Amino acid sequence: MRSLSTILAAAMAAASIAQGLPPLAWSVSGAHSGRIQGMDFSPDGRTLATVGEDKSLKLWRASDGAFVRGKTDFPQAVGGVRYSPDGRFLATCSFVHEGLDQNDHTVRVFDSTTLSQVAVLPALLADVQAVAWSKDGSVLACSTRDGWLRSWKTDDWTVLTSKFLTTWPVMDLKTSPDGTAFVSLDFSGDVREHDVQTLEVQRTTVTDMHSCFPCLAFGRGSRTVVAIAFSVMPWIDRTTGQTVYKASQISQCYAADTAQDGRTMLFAGLGGDREIEVWDVNTARRIKLYDSNETSGFDHVFSLACVPGSSDRYAFGTFKGNLRMAVNPYCRPALAVGPSR
Repeated sequence: MRSLSTILAAAMAAASIAQGLPPLAWSVSGAHSGRIQGMDFSPDGRTLATVGEDKSLKLWRASDGAFVRGKTDFPQAVGGVRYSPDGRFLATCSFVHEGLDQNDHTVRVFDSTTLSQVAVLPALLADVQAVAWSKDGSVLACSTRDGWLRSWKTDDWTVLTSKFLTTWPVMDLKTSPDGTAFVSLDFSGDVREHDVQTLEVQRTTVTDMHSCFPCLAFGRGSRTVVAIAFSVMPWIDRTTGQTVYKASQISQCYAADTAQDGRTMLFAGLGGDREIEVWDVNTARRIKLYDSNETSGFDHVFSLACVPGSSDRYAFGTFKGNLRMAVNPYCRPALAVGPSR
């Protein structure tokens, strides 16, 4: 006989599909009182960290969405969060994706279990748009609204290097799955690869995108970088620099991630009536569109992350602060290759 929780999950999935939503495993309405601007899973996939416009950081149990603990005394809106590769720390940054510059131009580091503050790292003179850890955890880097990258050594939290890139905001910064580079995306659509230790630019790809938000994802292991802005999706080969363009229905992408079997990538943001897209990594084909406008009001997806390890689940957060855990039916969890952070 199936358990009550299994029956409820099946009913929720059926109801969501009927609305055009992705099949849901669980849902928390009002998880934040404003936009859920960023999220990340712990490396073991058991805990989900979310940050919001409501100046808070919250931890949730990934299996059922139960609230674990939170921190609500940030000086300003929290825009991004990232677990360290060993899961010991959480790094956050404060900004509003679409809004005025804030005064808290720092990266904050917390113990991931207790949420006690470990370090406050000044990041120059503007909002910090994204944070990323090196694959070995020895370096923490960030990108800023005024076009800088800065990094710190994590053994003593001292500055490692700073580098000015562009007059445009650098909206996204992620570590390549092979750990060989930090990859940045600026507001104008330029994608750059950086040496992990020096932040020197190793390659720049100028794309046909513009007005970009955090939307980088990696396909085919570490070989391909993909992004979306205004329905333009460049697939960039990191080996050759060749770029192939695909059409998307997402006009403005706020979040992207790769499923943990490496076979599908998910993108979410603003579009027509379909704002979550699932793409096949090997063929560069879109295989599914989902409706993310969950109510009669405006409530599109603002953040998204795939569960690490052998899992076919991903979480997403909305403009109105609702948190959902969905199932990716195109993911094959038995073939998972592990998290790429």
